[in-house]
Parts: sequence; C-alpha cells; structure tokens
Amino acid sequence: MTSSIDLGRMIGQREALDIVAARCSAAGAGLLRQLREGKDYGDCGTWEEFCPKYLHMSKDTANRIIRILDEFGPRYFEITQLTRISPATYRLIAPAIQDGSLHSNGEAIALVPENAKKVAAAVAEMRRAAKVEEAPEAEEPAEAKPADPYLDIRQRCEGLVEAFQALMLGRPERHRLAASLENCRFKLQMMERQL
Repeated sequence: MTSSIDLGRMIGQREALDIVAARCSAAGAGLLRQLREGKDYGDCGTWEEFCPKYLHMSKDTANRIIRILDEFGPRYFEITQLTRISPATYRLIAPAIQDGSLHSNGEAIALVPENAKKVAAAVAEMRRAAKVEEAPEAEEPAEAKPADPYLDIRQRCEGLVEAFQALMLGRPERHRLAASLENCRFKLQMMERQL
C-alpha cells in the first residue's frame, strides 16, 4: 500500500512533469516554426515531404501548430496541459488571462496543475455563458484531409518502419522491439482479415 507521503510525492512529480510537458510543447512549436521559416530541413525535400517523413505529422498539422504559437504564444500550450481547449475557445477566454491566472466570476485561478479542475470548470462556464450571450463561435476547422488518403497512410507506414529501423540500429531492447513489431503485425493481420 502506498503511504500518503509517497502518494504526495508521486502527485508532485506528475504536476512537475505537466509543467515541463507544456513548456516542451511550446518549445516544440517554436522549433517547428524555426525549421519551416529557416528552411532548415535542407536536402530533405520540400516542407510537405519533410513533415511526414521526419516529423511524423502532416504539413497541415505542423502549420496549424505554428499558427497557434504565432497567434497565442506559449501560454496556449500551458493551458492545454490543464484542460483540453480549442483555439476558438482560447480566443474566447484570452482576455480573462492575466498575470498567470484565469479571472472568472471575481476569482483569479492560478494556471498551475493543482488548479486543473477549477480551470476546466471556469472555462466550461465561460464557454456556456458566451453561447448564451452571443452566437456560438465556430470551432477551428478540422484538419484538411489529405488529397490521397492511401498515399498519406503509406507515408505514415514508411515513417513507422523507419522508426523501427532506427531502434534496431541503436542499442535495442530486443524483447520490447520484438513485442512492438508483433503487436503491429497482429493488428494489421486482423484488419486484413476484415477485408
């Protein structure tokens, strides 16, 4: 049985990791922007080719992340670690964010992991109030589907194979690598049987 001290320590570690994750997400978005704007992908093809092959995401996804960083800055990524929030909802609540707190109903809620439930509840309330007082704001359009979904899935598959190959070239934990390969193979076989 876990002692209350151990439990408190684990919760604290998780909260620290959440803070680091938010900063990493914002830093990752900054690196994407630097890559795209500086054309630092060099001889690796066009941005459209580079993204799925090396970043394992579509060009549209990378561009969307950069747009979010450009519009909102790193604070957006920090809030998404506390509560799932779309860019449209962030636009709605942004004026209420000041000095590292979300101001709602006369209360300043610090944007820290231990307040995640309070932040989520305040955001939900602000969202409900906005829909009553004004026309609902359209959510961010869904990511555009690739022109050829079969080409997109093939590129993703090639990226997965390259990731497995990179693991094999490193110092692989053979049993974990074999288990991962077996899991993928099994799932693909199950899908194939459904055809």
